Amino acid sequence: MAPTSTDRKAAFVFHGEAAKSLFDSIGPDLKEACGTSSGLRVREKGDLDCVYDKDDRASSYVCHLGIDLRTGKSMHGSIC
Repeated sequence: MAPTSTDRKAAFVFHGEAAKSLFDSIGPDLKEACGTSSGLRVREKGDLDCVYDKDDRASSYVCHLGIDLRTGKSMHGSIC
């Protein structure tokens, strides 16, 4: 859905040790999720999603979380 002029949302991305800690805290891995066929490990808890990519040495753990700034409620921070 395209944004409107009244949307006020922010997306946050966590890398490194913070992302690894979140990833380790929200297991188990999803069996079928976007990217799992390419060898990624994906975990979700509510609106938080985390990915582990063993082939990405620079940033092997990445997590996403979104916030609706008008309501203060969390939302997905990535689309896939």
